[in-house]
Amino acid sequence: QRYFNQKIAEWAKKYGDSSGLVECNILGTRYMIVSNNEVALRIASLRPNKMVKNPKVVEATKSVGADGIFAAEGGTWRRDRRLVSPALNMKNTQGFVPVLQTMSARLIRKWEDDARANNGAVIINRDLSCFSVDCIGQLAFGEDYDTLRSPGSQASKDVDRIFKSIRARSLSPVPYWKIPIIGDYLDGMGSVKRRLTAEFAQ
Repeated sequence: QRYFNQKIAEWAKKYGDSSGLVECNILGTRYMIVSNNEVALRIASLRPNKMVKNPKVVEATKSVGADGIFAAEGGTWRRDRRLVSPALNMKNTQGFVPVLQTMSARLIRKWEDDARANNGAVIINRDLSCFSVDCIGQLAFGEDYDTLRSPGSQASKDVDRIFKSIRARSLSPVPYWKIPIIGDYLDGMGSVKRRLTAEFAQ
């Protein structure tokens, strides 16, 4: 799981062509890898009517508690988008700039430090996830989780576990997380849910 994204990028580079599309089969399911920005934008423009998320990814996302607009489709997506859009208009998002500047500066400093320590190599996957969580935490909840600069913190570990669980569940041939009592704990999400529920209840 740790290097799944890198493996997909490797397949796209090795087997891709000018179309920007590569077809592959993972555990009996057909997938199309998109490695061309123009193709990706065309696909995104077809949402949510002609292009929808993979149902297994949607189910996996909901199963870890990340329901809402991130997993919504069709009429639910349109309804949620109408609720969220006013908060994200130009006037309101101007107030986001200072927070985004602070978080971006942290990200740049970390990448500069990583590059110096690793002969110019920087692994960005986890950093981008932490950057997103830190921005959302500050803007939506007024909390500075600082997972980007605190890789050993519990919050950082929980973020990492959530994304790994979504990936594992979306690729699993059986919905093991639905097993009564123990299902959620097989990939560690049970403990994460318990901690997050207690934190948000405060």
